[in-house]
Amino acid sequence: NTKKRVNEKMLLDFRTAKKIAAKHGTPVIAISEKRIKQNYNAFKKYMPRVEIHYAVKANGHKGVLNILRNLGSNFDVASFGEIEYLLSIGVDASKLIYSNPVKLEQDIIRAYNVGVEWFVYDSDAEIKKLARYAPESEVVLKKQRMKNFTLFGTLFRCD
Repeated sequence: NTKKRVNEKMLLDFRTAKKIAAKHGTPVIAISEKRIKQNYNAFKKYMPRVEIHYAVKANGHKGVLNILRNLGSNFDVASFGEIEYLLSIGVDASKLIYSNPVKLEQDIIRAYNVGVEWFVYDSDAEIKKLARYAPESEVVLKKQRMKNFTLFGTLFRCD
């Protein structure tokens, strides 16, 4: 069977996607379960000490997320909505890292209360919010050295 129904959408193999594009035009997005698994497993093989955290904002399709969940992936989330969505499809909160550089206080509280343990910060203000609203959490400092930067860059990175 080349298709698999996933919440009224389909995951397709390449031949099937090509036929659909020919019939209906483009753009068409085709998601290969086999390729996702191959890429994930290759990454794990060649970087065995790295914990993979898939960025949900890259492709939040339920089929993709389910495949990655079943492979044991962790997830990088940027909003509480992404956290809720992952929890609703059976991803454990301990597999999430909340990496948005500027998190709303209520979202920190909600994430912490549902079991998110890891948070990223890149500013003094953000670490103070985490200390207050997620006091037992684990934190990761996002640091980037920039020689040429824009004002936008200074808002989301620390030196």
